[in-house]
Formats: sequence, C-alpha cells, structure tokens
Amino acid sequence: MPWCESVGPIENGHGEQKMVDANKEIRRAVDTGKVAFGYKQCQKELAKGNGEIVIISANMSPSEKEKLKHIAEIEGKKVYDYDKDGLVLGSVCGKPFVVSTMIVLDKGKSNVTELQWITMKLSMDDILLINAMSKVSGVDAKDCLKTDGMVSFLVKGNEVGRAIGKGALNVKKLEQSLKKRIEVLGFYEKPEEMVTKTFDVTAEEVNKKKGKLVVKLSAINKKKVFSNSGRFRRIKELMKRNCDLDLILR
Repeated sequence: MPWCESVGPIENGHGEQKMVDANKEIRRAVDTGKVAFGYKQCQKELAKGNGEIVIISANMSPSEKEKLKHIAEIEGKKVYDYDKDGLVLGSVCGKPFVVSTMIVLDKGKSNVTELQWITMKLSMDDILLINAMSKVSGVDAKDCLKTDGMVSFLVKGNEVGRAIGKGALNVKKLEQSLKKRIEVLGFYEKPEEMVTKTFDVTAEEVNKKKGKLVVKLSAINKKKVFSNSGRFRRIKELMKRNCDLDLILR
C-alpha cells in the first residue's frame, strides 16, 4: 500500500474490519517470527515456495517491484506495498540499514499476513514511461496513467517541483520525447491531500470508511475542482489504484 498511512484492515472475527498499525505488525513479525531481507533473498525464498507475505518499500525500483510481484503472484503469495521508503522500513524492523523489500517466512505472533494488500500491476509500457521520467528528472514515479494522449505521473508530493523542472523543462523534454502531454501529480501520506493540494482547496471534513474516502468541500471549492473534471477523474483513478480508496466529493 503505497504512500498512504501505514494501516491496513484485518478481520476481527465477526466479519467486520478494523484498522491495524502496519508498522507494529511488521516489527512484531521481525521480533517473534522469521523474516528475510533484500530483493535477491526474496526471490530465492519465493522460488522455493517459502514465505507468507512479501513487503515492498515505496522507493524500490519499479522494474524490481514488478518482477517480485510477478513471482509472488505465480507462487500465490501476498504482497503488501509499504507506504514509506526503505530507510523507514529498515528502522521499523530495528535494522541499521535500508530495507527495500522483505519476506515474512513465519509471521510469529503478528497479524502481518492479514494486512490489506494491493496487486496493482505495472505494464511494461508503464515501466518504460516511469523510467523515462526518472532519467529526465531523477524522480522515481510511483505510478503513471495514460489517458487520451496524456500521461499523468504520480510522484511524492515533495518531489512534484523537481519532477516538473525549472520552467517546466522536464515536462517539455518528456512531451517532446514521448509525443504526449505530460501531467505531474503529487501523492501524499494523507490521501485527501491529492485533492486539496492539487486544486488548492480546503477540505471541510474528511471521512475514510469501508474503502471510501469522502471529502467535503464548500460549494466554491467543489466548483473549482469540477472545473477541471478530467484531472479529477485521473486523481480518482490513481487514488483507487494506489490506495484502494474510492474518492467521493460532497
């Protein structure tokens, strides 16, 4: 689960879902179970049919991420997209090194295998586009969306300016090489900020429940968002793909 808050739903035994702290469950798995760290080690364990769930950090390279997810899918293993980078994941695990990815071989006393996982796949075309963005700007996009002659890149919120470049130089370079219009959108730990920061509006109320993110805006701000309905639809799609949330404006 990408850069959204580090929580995920688990069943409470009555068919209902409750939110759990992914960081606590990951650390509990490390402390009470058995895990292995690193891309090559994950590949090796998956090839043996081992592991209960693979955890992937937010800044793992798109190509390695896709390869690992492909192997996990073949082996029938769960994949959890951690919302922070490998440095944070390493810290959560109590390790003095970056953890780009890890595999839980024995969950121990944790509920880590019950965290929600997202099986969003990047096509080879997506990977090539993301690599193009990285080559031009030095920014690794989380995702990209192709619609009507446009490519929308999703990058960390604090890297939007760098991805666009001074005087939109990076955007112009990409448009020239890809022959498509380019849009750069920010992704934030609080998913509602994909709306509020993109359209420069203020949310009056935010509710997240049962896979839906309901953002309440004033009439003026709502009109401002819908004045660019195309961009709103793209943000809605990207939020669904990356946070597994249906965006609803009230």
